[in-house]
Amino acid sequence: MMEKKWIEFREEKPKPKTKVFTITSLCDDTYLGEIRWFNKWRHYCHVIKIDKIEPMTEFLIFSDRCSKEISEFVTKLNKEHGNNK
Repeated sequence: MMEKKWIEFREEKPKPKTKVFTITSLCDDTYLGEIRWFNKWRHYCHVIKIDKIEPMTEFLIFSDRCSKEISEFVTKLNKEHGNNK
């Protein structure tokens, strides 16, 4: 299992064939997006819902460490789903 250092992936209520995870910061629980199935690409992707971002926040900032954790998590989900082509 991947060690969480900077962010947390919380699984939401599963859909019939795919999963949805909310991404939050471990330091202050800030919403950083979701991992969800993007049917058009037939792949799990990192998605940011604009309406869930704090009203006073102009940007979501990702360091290389956070981006790497998100990338590793998405890669793992796609491999499990059989999309490692």
